[in-house]
Amino acid sequence: GMSKNVEVNPVLCISRPEVKQIIVDSLVEALDDGADVVELGQQDSREFCECPNCRAYGGPAADTPGEKYWIFHKSIAEEVYRLRPGKTVQIIAYMHTDCRPKTFREFPPNVMVELMTYSDEVFAAWSDYVVPRGFSVYTYMWGNYQAPGLTCKTSTPVLARLARRFV
Repeated sequence: GMSKNVEVNPVLCISRPEVKQIIVDSLVEALDDGADVVELGQQDSREFCECPNCRAYGGPAADTPGEKYWIFHKSIAEEVYRLRPGKTVQIIAYMHTDCRPKTFREFPPNVMVELMTYSDEVFAAWSDYVVPRGFSVYTYMWGNYQAPGLTCKTSTPVLARLARRFV
């Protein structure tokens, strides 16, 4: 189920139960194929489904797409936990979800959060949330989106400071 109102960047209609079920089934299949951790996040797009059900999703407190995605992702993690309690769902804090959730501060027992921004201030802001499997980070130090080439884009001392922060 994709939103019909976005032609360039189609987006999932998260209010449709079959969309959630397809995602849960896909994550469970990956876990059953041997993965211990599966990653969960929204697509690279600033678009969000604007159908009436998605606009109402999560109730009045879910007043941003990010909050709606956090609620949606938490519900998926809860279902995966029910089905495969020993496995981990890594939820990405990215784009819409780069902010922390407002409507809850505790994640299900199987959740790890992957931070795309990871300053001391970001770590401090997450300190009053219960994230049972902890955090991971996505570093932007390598990659073909940086110029030039695929080599490291920063100095060894900066990398050492990041490693200490991550520990």
